[in-house]
Amino acid sequence: ARGGDRAVAGLPLQVEGRTIGALSLAFPSDRAFDDDDRRFMATVADLCAQALQRADLFEAVRRGEERLELAQEAGQMGSWLLTLPKMDLSCSARCKANFGLPPEADLSYRDLIAAVVPQDRDQARKTIKQAIADGGDYDTRYRIRWPDGSVHWIMARGRVLRNADGSPVSMIGVTVDVTTYQLAEEELRRQAALLDQAYDAMFAWEWNGPITYWNKGAELMYGYTADEAVGRLSHELLRTTHGGGLPRLLQRLKEHGVAEIEAEHMTKDGRRLVVESRQQVVVDAGRRYVLEANRDITERRRREERAGRLQELAAALAGALDPETIGVAVVEHVVPALGANIGNVYLRNDDGRELVSLAATGHAPEQRGRWQRVPLDD
Repeated sequence: ARGGDRAVAGLPLQVEGRTIGALSLAFPSDRAFDDDDRRFMATVADLCAQALQRADLFEAVRRGEERLELAQEAGQMGSWLLTLPKMDLSCSARCKANFGLPPEADLSYRDLIAAVVPQDRDQARKTIKQAIADGGDYDTRYRIRWPDGSVHWIMARGRVLRNADGSPVSMIGVTVDVTTYQLAEEELRRQAALLDQAYDAMFAWEWNGPITYWNKGAELMYGYTADEAVGRLSHELLRTTHGGGLPRLLQRLKEHGVAEIEAEHMTKDGRRLVVESRQQVVVDAGRRYVLEANRDITERRRREERAGRLQELAAALAGALDPETIGVAVVEHVVPALGANIGNVYLRNDDGRELVSLAATGHAPEQRGRWQRVPLDD
């Protein structure tokens, strides 16, 4: 959406079709959102909603509230109780569903471990034993194989409960199927790999001199025609920046005859590109030329950064049990990744009539009253 001369984005935070909050972003200027932008924002919103629902579940466990079962179902969270030291496991129907089982099926601790794929099984055992031994929280993620053969990602969190003398008597916790979010990250990496096949821009320039050849790939990448480029100095035309600058590049070419670097170029319409660049010295009729081949990796770098942001955010949210911490983590990761200058994470209040800000950035102090609480239409 657009707000005057700037772009804005608003995403509902939903769990099972129920809106529990919102993520809002504003940008310093007008811009369009491509499919990658939308996919990234939607994944962040899903991670945020899931984390908020998990926080609500743990609060319900702490208070022993009757709304615990509703919170579990809404967040696709299964609860479990592991009695110590016999390792007797009891699970809710949702927990069994996360393992591909019907409500009436048995799921013992041995069955649970057996369902974990062999590559993750030792780590799954180790984290449980470590939590029992140290008395700390249990927090892990592993792959399981359902009875139908499909592989799913499970995030499991728990807490050790002790008796009066400090001995561990049980663990209580939840499981969540996070396959969707793992696949989203894998899709980002897959698309990044496809971009490696991008068409190369190639041109040639005289040693420390002007461009002499400019191919169609260069025209498409940079927007300059051959007539516009030939005769110009490439580092001036493209406003090239890279470590060491032109003198260092020429020195490397003089010593080795070839150089591979990562550089930034500017297109005719003012866009900044990150390129993988390969230069090779060729000699023709006694004159030295440099043949340069450049591949645009701008999108790949952006996707890699966003995939990293998603991984960091998922890790931060996995350890967060209060809404404010969740809101801060989301704002800190999504605002810089998208180039926004204002961000808000809202949670719907108990009566559902307004959104209450959990975390925000970029607002002027005098506007505090405008964004802290947002009334909702009936």
